Amino acid sequence: MTAKAFKVLSLVAVANYSLVRANVVSRNTNPIRKVLGMLEDMRDELLKEQDSEKELFEKAMCACSTGADELTKVIDHSNSEISRLTAKIDSQSAAKSKLDSELIAHKADKASTEKSLAQATTVRNKEHAKFASSEQMLKFSLGQLNAAIPLIANSASSASFVQAINQDRASDLRRIVSVSSYLSAEDKDQVLGFLQGGTDAPSAGSQQIIGLLKAMRDEMAKDLQGMQTDEQSAVAAFVELKDGQLKHLGLLMDTISDKAKLSGEFALSLSQDNDALDDAKAELNDGSKYLQSLKSTCAQKEKDRDMRAKTRSEEISAISEAMTILSGDAQMETFSKTLRTPALVQQPNHRAFLQAHGVTKKVLPHVKNKALLLSQAKRPAGEISEHATQATKIVGHMIDNMVEVLHNDDVNDEHKKQWCHNETVSFAQLLEDKENHHAALEKKVEVLTNEIEQLKADIKALEEEAAELRNRIKYYRSQEEEIAEAKKAKAKKREGCSSGQSKKDQGSFGPEETEGGNCKS
Repeated sequence: MTAKAFKVLSLVAVANYSLVRANVVSRNTNPIRKVLGMLEDMRDELLKEQDSEKELFEKAMCACSTGADELTKVIDHSNSEISRLTAKIDSQSAAKSKLDSELIAHKADKASTEKSLAQATTVRNKEHAKFASSEQMLKFSLGQLNAAIPLIANSASSASFVQAINQDRASDLRRIVSVSSYLSAEDKDQVLGFLQGGTDAPSAGSQQIIGLLKAMRDEMAKDLQGMQTDEQSAVAAFVELKDGQLKHLGLLMDTISDKAKLSGEFALSLSQDNDALDDAKAELNDGSKYLQSLKSTCAQKEKDRDMRAKTRSEEISAISEAMTILSGDAQMETFSKTLRTPALVQQPNHRAFLQAHGVTKKVLPHVKNKALLLSQAKRPAGEISEHATQATKIVGHMIDNMVEVLHNDDVNDEHKKQWCHNETVSFAQLLEDKENHHAALEKKVEVLTNEIEQLKADIKALEEEAAELRNRIKYYRSQEEEIAEAKKAKAKKREGCSSGQSKKDQGSFGPEETEGGNCKS
């Protein structure tokens, strides 16, 4: 038996039973109008419920479609962001790695340049100290010789020279001659013998001694001039080397400062992009899960919609057919006879009545025997109560079957209630996931804030280091200026010494005066 036929049968049976009971109570009133009104009210209520459910399911389907579109957009955006951020991170990582390698090379070059400059400065200081010592000794020797040669020329003999010269100066002169490399051993002996006052008679030996001392003086002056020239060349070369290395150091420091700052910016950007990439991946994962869950839920909801629509249509159709049956001419004639004849309940024509209303054996096999028993029963007139009892049993069985149908409807309502509960739980879970995601984002923001503060501190340290490097460059440049000033001062001194040298060549005491005039280095 189909559900629709069963519902029609149940409604007709209930109506007949109601009419029989009404006829028992009052034979002067036709209750079919009241039953038809009740059925019409039921049909109207079902129509309202059908429209309400249809509107509800349409909204649900719209929400499913809109939600799926939004989640699809989120997934597409997340995939796009993942691709963009991955490419950006790879590019910035390569650039930062290259910068870090260059920074290591620049710092090594800086350390090597500073070490080379320090070594060159040490060597230059040693060379200058050696030059200063040699220059001082040569100038002292030249001063002694310039003082002794005129005395020897004015002395009649070595003895008179020894008596005329100061003993300390004589001792210094003998020491100069004894350690000099400008005289041979034989010449040293002659000069030393003369200085010790070996004879009183004038002789050509004094002229020979003067010649030897002048030759010695000339060689010393020549060597001093050569040493001074070499020192000037060495100073100029050192200054040039130092200038070049200081410029190179300044360039290195600027480059290190700029690249370190750029590397820090890359590090900050990489940290932010990595966090953004993690967020995009998490959003993609959540969006995919939500989309899959939404599709499953919407598919089930669509099945529920079709099932409810079919059920409501069958219920409305059954009520309409029952109303058609009850309001037909045959049914009206039957109830008219019922009102006129009290023995209607004893008539054996119930089977014909059912067949007249389209209830066949195939449609109602389970009520066949009960209907036959009712039609074949021979009841005496006036036994309406016994007839009503048997009718009550038959209709009661039909009502029980209809109760089962109503129970199935209740089960469907429970399924709908369970679906609403699941939707509520799903929404609560989504809300909890959102809150957890928000808390995780807040933690990430806190971590990023700490990283930014650390990067700011690193940048500040780099700026302090750059300031220190600039101070050092300034110091090196001031040293360079001092060296240039020293060179100018030495050039002026050399001009004064050159004028003293011209007086020395004329046999005067000019060099001694020059020494007193601060011509010494």
